[in-house]
Amino acid sequence: MKLPSTSTVASWKDSVASTARSAVNALRLAGKEVTAGNVIALIQSAPHDVVECGDQEFRSRSFCRECLDLACDWVAYRGSPDDQSGYGEAERHFLVGVPALSADERELLEASFTGIIQGFKLDGLPSLLFAENGER
Repeated sequence: MKLPSTSTVASWKDSVASTARSAVNALRLAGKEVTAGNVIALIQSAPHDVVECGDQEFRSRSFCRECLDLACDWVAYRGSPDDQSGYGEAERHFLVGVPALSADERELLEASFTGIIQGFKLDGLPSLLFAENGER
């Protein structure tokens, strides 16, 4: 097995951390419970490409887009500057960064989250895995 370079590992760690932070922000600002299951659902339902980003049919059935839309509404009317920043990061991450990933990169990103959760059979645990509790 060939090991990735140190810079690749560091870059991947940053990407996974950014995904986690963006998912927690999107869920929290949307008023959704921050659970392992919701984080995974959000990541798995993110647009796969720029076409899906603008597709209304995709938007209507995507949990990721539902959360981003609810978060946008929250931030627009009641959000603090920190909320605005967190929403902006989540929006860029899930509508620009994730759709730009190759199929292999996306599969690896999803596996980074689902593997550990499923491996420990933690699928239904609430926010114990995260510092957030779903409150805005």
